[in-house]
Amino acid sequence: MKVSFLKNVTAVIIALSFAADARSQDGSSLKIGGYTGKSIPLGEYREGISRARNGYSYGFFSDYTFDSGLGIGVDIRYGRNPHQSPDTVYNNSMFATSNTANTYSSPQRFSNLGILLGPSYQIGGGRLNIDLYARAGLLIERFPTYVQREKKITSYPGPYTTPIEQTTELSRADVDRKNGWAALFGVRLDLEIFPSVGLFLYGDYQAPIGTDAGFTAKDLQSGQTSQPIGAKVAGFGGGIRVLFGAGYGSGMLRQN
Repeated sequence: MKVSFLKNVTAVIIALSFAADARSQDGSSLKIGGYTGKSIPLGEYREGISRARNGYSYGFFSDYTFDSGLGIGVDIRYGRNPHQSPDTVYNNSMFATSNTANTYSSPQRFSNLGILLGPSYQIGGGRLNIDLYARAGLLIERFPTYVQREKKITSYPGPYTTPIEQTTELSRADVDRKNGWAALFGVRLDLEIFPSVGLFLYGDYQAPIGTDAGFTAKDLQSGQTSQPIGAKVAGFGGGIRVLFGAGYGSGMLRQN
């Protein structure tokens, strides 16, 4: 999926680059790109009850930059992270063993779609430059749903004893979707390889805004529901972009 996505984006952007001959006179530019990369959970999103693991993300961005280097941009990004279910076996006593496992009623993963808007700033000139960006906006989240059960088997010594099995439901996650808000802060290192076409590497940090959304699970022994845990991730990857307009920095190759 990621390979075909990047191939399609590359084909579209290269085709668009042939239409980028007409440049504006005020020094402003429009940059459009597609990217894919790793999505790495952080903090409670990784270590807490959510137990999210490394996944991937891909998306599109667009930045409109003025001749001062300041600009405004939008990111539309989809991310997916697997959920690691517990599977532990341990001795309660010399006669008993226990196994804890989840029974899923949904795909075993977290996914989210962000539609984020915010300022950008471009540094540098010529073929190589740096884009700083900050975004905030809507985050559409999807969660795994499951019941966590503990199975305990007790076996007493003796020729006529039968193992005793006991199953206890420990927790339940039954909310599969929420809409919330998120902020994104990042940097792109951009290198122009053809007139108006460049490759870039990016690194950024996404954090939830507020506590209304996020993954929750209910402890069936105490009856309490956990605090929501939002999608806090670090993203790293690369992509390809095309530039329209006179440009600030990246468009210089075409003018030379």
